[in-house]
Amino acid sequence: MTKVQKLDRNQSWGELLLIITDDTGISQINTEVFGRTNATDVISVSYEPMPHMSDKSTAEIIVNIQRAVETSDRIGKRWTKQKEFALYTAHGCDHLWGEDDHDEHGRKRMRRRELSWLKEINKDRILDTLF
Repeated sequence: MTKVQKLDRNQSWGELLLIITDDTGISQINTEVFGRTNATDVISVSYEPMPHMSDKSTAEIIVNIQRAVETSDRIGKRWTKQKEFALYTAHGCDHLWGEDDHDEHGRKRMRRRELSWLKEINKDRILDTLF
């Protein structure tokens, strides 16, 4: 995880890895990638296109399943573990698109988009059938 970059929205995907971990695992990754020592909900990392895939970007979304479970348990039955996990994954995708949540405006903009994505994919109750 040495080459971290923001993706161009027009960039083609070559490979996207979804990695599921816990507080301990994501803390280690957070230290390696960003020099931070805390656990977080999701980390997104993108890489320069590989030489044999010159127009395709590679990225990883690392989701903290422990945080998703604990957060959904605090929120209650209306917000399931599946929805929280999907929200973290959507949030990771938003970051790969170059969005950031360093201020209130960015957080609100990202959350609106992410909830819209979740609503769209859950039309057929997909999120309710996961796990």
